[in-house]
Amino acid sequence: MLEVAYHVTGALDIADRRVHERDLVAHYRKALETEGHALPPLEDLMRQYAAFLAFGYAIFLVNASDFQPEAINTAFFDRDAGQRYAGRSCRL
Repeated sequence: MLEVAYHVTGALDIADRRVHERDLVAHYRKALETEGHALPPLEDLMRQYAAFLAFGYAIFLVNASDFQPEAINTAFFDRDAGQRYAGRSCRL
């Protein structure tokens, strides 16, 4: 779920993330099941997703500007930090 949390947090603003995150995790789960993977229930995946939301925050906090322009780092950091301070990190 790390890669899903990282991508969703970086790609969607707070309002869109809240509306779509559960459906996106469910879609990801279904796609993996279609490929034959055994997965935990959606509620467990949502808890994992919520736990990994902090990863993106940490990455953009320490990301060097020679790797990516400072404006991009700042925009992603602000979006990710806003996820944490907007009332809740994840709807379960």
